[in-house]
Amino acid sequence: MSIVITIDLSDRAFSALTRFAEVFAEVFKANLKLETSPSPETTIASTAPTPAASTAAPTPAQTAQTQTYTLEQLSVAAAPLMDAGKINELYEIIQSFGVRSLQELPPEKYAEYAAKIRALGAKI
Repeated sequence: MSIVITIDLSDRAFSALTRFAEVFAEVFKANLKLETSPSPETTIASTAPTPAASTAAPTPAQTAQTQTYTLEQLSVAAAPLMDAGKINELYEIIQSFGVRSLQELPPEKYAEYAAKIRALGAKI
């Protein structure tokens, strides 16, 4: 006995489903790696000069540039956004870096990616 299910999707729905699958796979792979081996961390230092007498608090973007993130942290932070239906926004952010997946993102861009997903509501 076999059961065959055929689903007809519009191009837009198929594209969204494909993006969802790619991001889901990244999160799954990152979580799997977290359980099996530690990943190297990357520290991103701000190159902008800071005034010596400034008493103003750093902006979130400045704070993000000096924090250290791992691929696993970024993946875990993005998961609730996917659950909230923001898969297209996440994919656009990833594409803005010229890559197709989070795992292709260069470590020196982790802080910038973190700042962008934080703007979407990620807790990172």
